[in-house]
Amino acid sequence: MTGVLRELSALVTSRYHAAVLSMERGCPVAAVSMDERLDSLMKELAFEQDHLLHVNDAELGRRLYRMLMNADAQREATREKIFLYTDEKKQELERMGVFMKEYLEKKPMMK
Repeated sequence: MTGVLRELSALVTSRYHAAVLSMERGCPVAAVSMDERLDSLMKELAFEQDHLLHVNDAELGRRLYRMLMNADAQREATREKIFLYTDEKKQELERMGVFMKEYLEKKPMMK
């Protein structure tokens, strides 16, 4: 499934992990949120205006169609922003890993 998500040209999803996995290759995502994880992800990317809808939206179908048309028109700018975000998050995770390794190496072992 991960391979499929990474090869899409665009994704409409209500699933957080599907959005994250597809974004690794810069895939534009139309998030139809039913929980705070997608809301938070889209807000971190500053995509809440152009890429985030909610399942209880009375105009969901119309807005989703418009969102997909805009995403296609903005494809390259969206991809660049996604790549910057994912690179930043990977570097953050790497720094956290180094910190944890150094912390554990300095901490005396419990007996």
